[in-house]
Amino acid sequence: MNNRILRQLTFNNNELLPGVKSKFQNSSLMLKLIDGIALKRITDTPTLVRFIYGKLNEEEYGVYENRFYKLRKKLIDNLKSSENESVPDHFHTDEEKKIIQCKQLYAMGKIADAEQELLALEKLCLERNIFEVLPAVYDQLMQVTQALNKLSETQRIFNQHELSLALFSDLERIKMLTRRIYEVNVSRGIVETEPLFRQMDKIARQHEQYPRFRMIYNFAAAYYKAGSASESKLIKPNVITRHIGVVKDIMQRHPDMPVVNYAPDYKRTQKFRLRDMEAIIAFKMFRYKEAAALINSLLDDVIAPDSELKKMLNTTLIENTIHVNVAAGQAEEAIKRAQFYISFLRANKMPEKLPKAYCEMANAIATLRYKSTIISNALLKKSILQVEEDAANSGSLRMLGTIRFLKLKFLHFTGETEAALELIDDAGVNEQVSDSRQKQLMKKVLLFTGKEKNADKQLKELKQKFTALKHSSEHPEAVSFFIWVGLILKEKEEALKS
Repeated sequence: MNNRILRQLTFNNNELLPGVKSKFQNSSLMLKLIDGIALKRITDTPTLVRFIYGKLNEEEYGVYENRFYKLRKKLIDNLKSSENESVPDHFHTDEEKKIIQCKQLYAMGKIADAEQELLALEKLCLERNIFEVLPAVYDQLMQVTQALNKLSETQRIFNQHELSLALFSDLERIKMLTRRIYEVNVSRGIVETEPLFRQMDKIARQHEQYPRFRMIYNFAAAYYKAGSASESKLIKPNVITRHIGVVKDIMQRHPDMPVVNYAPDYKRTQKFRLRDMEAIIAFKMFRYKEAAALINSLLDDVIAPDSELKKMLNTTLIENTIHVNVAAGQAEEAIKRAQFYISFLRANKMPEKLPKAYCEMANAIATLRYKSTIISNALLKKSILQVEEDAANSGSLRMLGTIRFLKLKFLHFTGETEAALELIDDAGVNEQVSDSRQKQLMKKVLLFTGKEKNADKQLKELKQKFTALKHSSEHPEAVSFFIWVGLILKEKEEALKS
């Protein structure tokens, strides 16, 4: 029994020892017992009794030995309760909790039970491609197999352990590539990520028998290509649809298999990501109302008071929700989401990002020509100028183009037409409205006053050009441009009629 206590207290670099000593910090005799076994490695009972109680004659020894057994029983009961303590759900997956339980079984001397649990865990992790846990499974399995003296079985475990380490290494590499893709996509655009995607594809091909690698590759490809605002051939809707199709197929066949992040709530997180991608693909397929309904529902689920998805709330999700509602022509919904964005930043003490949120509000108002008194035009204009200065200092023409185009739209919306017209040939605006036909149309529409000779005829021609250009556009990202120009044309037509 003393040997069993020694194994428990010293298992895995004495991980239980501090906690056990803390529980008995007011009992000097118990601390002596623990130190005698764990630190002095005394397992002989008579020696332990004398270590705890001091020198004893034969008559005294019998009395103190009984006290020793009562003291040791108290320690054994405490260690047994530690064995049965559950591992917090919020910090460990089911498989990770099982690993800890197997360690506890081994420490309690239930080595054969630990072996059976580990063999079942090995099978489950292989089926689910949970390579984060497999090396620890084989490490423990080797330990218990050798403890049971089943040396004929160790070669298989050695071989599998080697394989698990290789799989874990490649898994970490493909995860690292997804994070690099995120960074490159943000800083240089989706086109520049293609070499990284090729590396991911190569790893997936090397492990065809383990579908998780293929799922990670297609999941990352669908997610980043669908979310990119680039007009590259890499993000044509059929390409994204194909990637999503592969992910859904693997998920259907392996519902318990994690994708990228293996965490306690990975199944819930993966479903969220799929819903997010479905909203984006609906947008890419020009189904703007459907996309808006999907992403509004997603954001509402995240911000619900009892939501289990609160950690998924971030500025990207909020901004995407605003953009999709603008594309769907839903002004009130877009502005409501922009208001939430502002509240979110204030609640999370991020005042430095507020100008960006106000710009999202300004874009919804200016693009959809929505008369709103929620926030003053002066504050929105101030925010635009602040973000414009930041973009100019960053040296990014892409960022500068986005904010300069917004500035043009907002100035025109607030009646500062001459100031807006001065931006038509701006380099940043040219970057944002790169299609020469769209730019020519925009110029003519903004310059049209309705006081021209044959104004009715000119307006009719502008509307025809607008319709033809809109129908020929292949890129859903241009939708806000056409919504904006279309609403201006409608305003000019109404003005002419009156």
